[in-house]
Amino acid sequence: MKVLEKSQTMLKEKIDIGSGGMNPADLLCTKLSGKSETLYLENKDEVAVCTFVDGSKVDAWDLYRAHFKKR
Repeated sequence: MKVLEKSQTMLKEKIDIGSGGMNPADLLCTKLSGKSETLYLENKDEVAVCTFVDGSKVDAWDLYRAHFKKR
């Protein structure tokens, strides 16, 4: 799953997600006003997904990597 165009727009400034034991990809999703959820695939793999209020979805870890990539 690739980072959606809308999500890339949200990544212009890095967000401090802090720490505290929470999954960092889920925490970033929440900071961007998304809802984090885990989807379970037929092959029993799990995918972390961030869903935004407009209904767009993005792989939470792709979002995290895009947000914190070296610039």
